Amino acid sequence: MTYQLTNEEKISIINQHLKNLSLSRYSIEIGKMEAAAVLTPEQLAGTSYDSQLQEIDLKISALTTELTELSE
Repeated sequence: MTYQLTNEEKISIINQHLKNLSLSRYSIEIGKMEAAAVLTPEQLAGTSYDSQLQEIDLKISALTTELTELSE
């Protein structure tokens, strides 16, 4: 027997993922702040904080689009 998730269940799962992504994003921002305190601007530019933040933003955007579609 195959169980089909309801839209409410799907929305709940997406919201959990969005929360986790938001927590991850904030953690990366804190890490970047800490690194900025001890690294030169040139050294900080060589880190992957910005690319990690961009990746999370793309994931959040994709999930937000899916959430909007499920809510219609």
